[in-house]
Amino acid sequence: MNQSDIREFYATFQRFLSLLEAIWQFVYYRIRSKPIIQVPAIKSSKQIQNEYLSKYKTRLLSTFDDNNTNWDSNVDVIINDKDKLGQLLEDKHNYLEKKWRSTVLIENTPRGNLIMFYDIYKNSFSYYCDQAIVPYDVANAAAMKYVMTFRCRSFFVDSNILPTPVVDTPSKSENSTTINKPEDKNGPFAKFKSYNTTTKKAAISSENDKRINSFSHLGGTRNWTPIIKPPKINPINGFKTDLIPGERKLSYLDYKKMKQIS
Repeated sequence: MNQSDIREFYATFQRFLSLLEAIWQFVYYRIRSKPIIQVPAIKSSKQIQNEYLSKYKTRLLSTFDDNNTNWDSNVDVIINDKDKLGQLLEDKHNYLEKKWRSTVLIENTPRGNLIMFYDIYKNSFSYYCDQAIVPYDVANAAAMKYVMTFRCRSFFVDSNILPTPVVDTPSKSENSTTINKPEDKNGPFAKFKSYNTTTKKAAISSENDKRINSFSHLGGTRNWTPIIKPPKINPINGFKTDLIPGERKLSYLDYKKMKQIS
């Protein structure tokens, strides 16, 4: 190998090294310029349920600050009258039961799709869900959305969620109870000490006033029937006669008995 071949080989080798350096710089700066993708942390089912509850709890509590909207505009006045409501519900085809049974919320919850309506007879929220067990918090959040969507906030009675009403503390002269307790039984005159029991009674009453919502699981979503069947009509189409007692259908056996009597 002569001198010129050596120089040519050296020059080719230098160009090869330059090419490798260029490729390395291209790959290095290309990788470095890419943003780092952060994989989001996987949330537990409990965290998802808490976020779901917190979302609707915040919305429900905000309605109490809204004085311009009637959040019970869909609630009939008769619901507040127990006597009239009882008389109305004696009719199984009453308008009130039909109204709320057809007022349906379809909600996608952390436990799957849920179909909910309000049962005016049971004073509870009834729902269909493919999950056999739906936690109270999940059903409660769906009930919050229900009462806000259909303007029936008074149906929601969970005292753990609703804001506590401000009650004036009764004065000692009005509702306080004083207990006289002797301090020195051996003295010539027994001294008595007063104890105010108002605070203790108030604490007991507040514990007794706590309420929660009632829920009824009616089965899977496939059991829900969106069409409400109309009441059965008497087959005699309103025809009335003294020969047929009440509104029942005249059977062939009854007809034969009537012929024998006559």
